[in-house]
Formats: sequence, C-alpha cells, structure tokens
Amino acid sequence: MPTLKQTKHWYLPLDKHEDFLREWILEGHKKDWKPNVYGQCKSWIDDGLRPRAVTRDLDWGIPVPAEGGEGKVLYVWFDAPIGYISSTKEWAAREGKDWEPYWKDKDTKLVHFIGKDNIVFHCIIFPAMLKAEGSYILPENVPQTSF
Repeated sequence: MPTLKQTKHWYLPLDKHEDFLREWILEGHKKDWKPNVYGQCKSWIDDGLRPRAVTRDLDWGIPVPAEGGEGKVLYVWFDAPIGYISSTKEWAAREGKDWEPYWKDKDTKLVHFIGKDNIVFHCIIFPAMLKAEGSYILPENVPQTSF
C-alpha cells in the first residue's frame, strides 16, 4: 500500500534555460526539425518550463553522488544522457582515442535518433544540461519515429 511521506528532491532549473531553448529551438530549428518534434518542443516552451526533478526515492538506480543525496537515486532521464557521454569516454579510452571531438568540437554534427516519447528529454532537458555545462555541442537535429 502506498505511504505518504515528506521528502526533498533536487531539480534541474529548466525555467532558467527557457530563453535559450526558445531561441535555439523556436528560432534556430523552425525549418529543419520535423514538424512533430518542433511542435512538441514549442508546446512545452509556450506552456512555460518549470524545474524538473532529477532525483527519486527508490531502492534501485544510480545513487546521488553528493552530500545530502543519501537514499536518493538519479532519475533515469537525467542520468541516461550523461551515460551517452561517459560511454563515449569509455570507448575512446579503450581505443586510444580522444573522446572530446565527439562532444565538444564545433565541427561535429550531433544527431539524436529517437522515438516520439523521448522528444522532451533529447530536445529540452539534455540540451539544457549541455548548455549549462558550457563546453558541449548541441544536437543539430533530432529526427524521431512515431512509434
């Protein structure tokens, strides 16, 4: 049976990235993103972005690696995109290559191929995280299939 309890969570302040996302998506990708991707992003932005929880109170998942995070795990769609970068680092280390050109070189074209249920994560949340860090490139396109 569910139990009601008080808890504290950590949030990604998407509202602080709204101006950037509005310009980057609504101005920068109006003509080159698929209409359904652009339209869903526009709807999210037009509704006003709000802080998004990045932690959960679960007994499975990646533990929050910081003081005050005891008993909390990272929300899967916050940690999954970080995994894209870390897996590139792991691959590059094994192959004796530099990982940074894949994620930080302005001449690299980053494209995310996704399903429709992942639009918000790959077009709003992950780009806000990348922009906040400051040195990563952003997806040039995010084509999706309607499955």
